[in-house]
Amino acid sequence: MERIRVSSKCGFLALASVLLTAICFSGCGATSSSSGTTGTTTPPSMSIALSTAPPTTMAPGATATIAATVSNDSTNAGVDWSCSPAGSCGTFSAAHTASGASTTFTAPTAGGSVTITATSTSNHSVVVSATINVSSSGTLSITISGAPATLAPGGTATVSATVSNDTANLGVDWTCAPAGSCGTFSSAHTASTVTTTYTAPSTAATVTITATSASNPAVSNSATITVAASTTAAGTLTSGTFVFTVAGVNNLQRNIAVAGSFFLDANGKVTSGEENYMSHDGPASFPPCDLITG
Repeated sequence: MERIRVSSKCGFLALASVLLTAICFSGCGATSSSSGTTGTTTPPSMSIALSTAPPTTMAPGATATIAATVSNDSTNAGVDWSCSPAGSCGTFSAAHTASGASTTFTAPTAGGSVTITATSTSNHSVVVSATINVSSSGTLSITISGAPATLAPGGTATVSATVSNDTANLGVDWTCAPAGSCGTFSSAHTASTVTTTYTAPSTAATVTITATSASNPAVSNSATITVAASTTAAGTLTSGTFVFTVAGVNNLQRNIAVAGSFFLDANGKVTSGEENYMSHDGPASFPPCDLITG
């Protein structure tokens, strides 16, 4: 009986030892597996986009401001600009820019299709392109309307500029000379045919106002305005039609009256008119009115 108990006890201890070993190995394996597993994060890929895109159409020789932004470029090396067909596709004011910085593209002087390309400086496989149609359908021109030949100091005039053959339809920029003493514009940029108000300087001057194409600064038109105080003496009549009447008593104590109208030209000269003369004896003018011829 005692040997049986001993044998059973040893068997129980052996079984317990096996179970504990199994648990240990199982737990150690789980811990090892857990500690040996690590996550891997793939960095985002580099990309480029036109943050300021060029117009789809441009006039020959016109300019456009463009920019490209490179994302996920750890070197922050910027952008290289190019165009095709090579040699006849236009130029860039800066062929290399920082990411997001602008460059000015000048279209070629001949019509045709042009492709401009922005390439990541650090990775030449990262590119973005845009196609521009350079139209040679007509010559870009500007006509100024509403500019007077003369203005009083501080006077105003409503002016506008009509832009022809501007495929970009960017309007005009207004300037004047001499700078600093030539007056102001209520809006220094207007669309084609849209008006702006020019205000003359407060002192006498000869001023030149200029409308310049926003799409091609090489194209402009100007008008000269003389700013001067009026030299017309007080009481002097200006151009227009005027009426007059005079009444009184003549040397015979008879009531008389004269009434009429006349027209003055821009030089203050009488060019036409008529008058009627009346007295207490009846009309003295014959025919019924006297013509004024000068």
